[in-house]
Amino acid sequence: MSSFLTAPERRRIFERVLAVLDQRFASLPLPDTERLRARHEPAILENPDVETFEARMNAMVTPLASHTGFYNRRAPRATEGAALGASVVRHDAIDGHRWQFRRVDPAGPAARAGIGPGDVWLEVDDASLFPPSRATFRFGRAYALRVRKPAGAHVRTVVDVPPHPYRSPSRAANPLVSAIGLSPETAVLRVTGFPGNIGVDVARDMTRALATLQPRRLIVDLRQCVGGGIGCLRLASLLCPDRRGVCYTQTRSRMGMTISPDRLPTLSRIPHSRAGIAPLCLLFWPVLTHGAMSLAVVTESLGPQPYHGRVVVLTDEESNSAAEIVAAFVDEHRVAALVGAPTAGRLVWSGEVCVGRGYRLRLPLAVYRSWRGTLIEGAGVQPHIPVPSAVTPDAPDLQFARALEIVHAL
Repeated sequence: MSSFLTAPERRRIFERVLAVLDQRFASLPLPDTERLRARHEPAILENPDVETFEARMNAMVTPLASHTGFYNRRAPRATEGAALGASVVRHDAIDGHRWQFRRVDPAGPAARAGIGPGDVWLEVDDASLFPPSRATFRFGRAYALRVRKPAGAHVRTVVDVPPHPYRSPSRAANPLVSAIGLSPETAVLRVTGFPGNIGVDVARDMTRALATLQPRRLIVDLRQCVGGGIGCLRLASLLCPDRRGVCYTQTRSRMGMTISPDRLPTLSRIPHSRAGIAPLCLLFWPVLTHGAMSLAVVTESLGPQPYHGRVVVLTDEESNSAAEIVAAFVDEHRVAALVGAPTAGRLVWSGEVCVGRGYRLRLPLAVYRSWRGTLIEGAGVQPHIPVPSAVTPDAPDLQFARALEIVHAL
């Protein structure tokens, strides 16, 4: 990739990005592209340096919604999870809203630089950082971060971002779905992600785990769940015996309409094997052609389970995306007690559009709404019983202790 872009190239890419935002961006509030132009155009177009151009383009688009960013496919960037081996949550600090490091993998780049859970993120490369703006990192580069330690000291440290996305050894060793029996009657089902567009494998693993344990009381742990695809439908289906509305999606062309989810194309089952995905291609044809579609999701009517009526679902600020679909379903249908902290509020159907010279714009192509029409993006799902998250690894797990107390009382 060239180390600079000519003025006409920068102009063409900038105009293309604004046009795509105008035509396809599907999240509320819709972007005011004329205001974006007035605010960002001079700075974005003045400097031919690629690093500066990319950073300023990201400064324009990332605050618009989650899952939004600008990068070059030949030199991709990533946020703190893949680049630093850490996660952040919004934090009300003494100097306003900041990002606070919540989970820091002990073997990751951030931990090696001395960053730990509870540190408040102040700067990256001497530039202040405030939510909702997020920093992005190029792989194989070093970045200077300034943090405020829990005791109040300011520390400037250099983080070496690896050449490839960071993969946590602990996460690689652990399955996405795990279940343990705490007693003959009580089990814990932990789900850390719903990979795949349909999620056949994760759906099968959740079903098998509960069929093996046959618990009469169940704790579903969705804390630090990275989200994913529609495999979350199986989890919602396992929490109720009958057919119930889970959520629906709304594309840009329908953003101004009042939608009745009952009238949308409906996804109501996850195939037992990957061979069963083929018949769904007709339903998902708009996805193949446009990247997203307006779609209703309803449960699979799996029948009564011994734990129904005695379920607790745990969430925290890192319960993202598909995990928030389950949390919203639980909240609306009251099929479980929702315990913990509010979810992340990062739930859109996203995709990528080429905008020239190898650059891609990632943006929301549809919003998810709960069955009753609540928009989760930017708001999250509030727990029925709030319990704060532990900020440091050695703090007691008050959320799980409270969940255990509640499920035993059911």
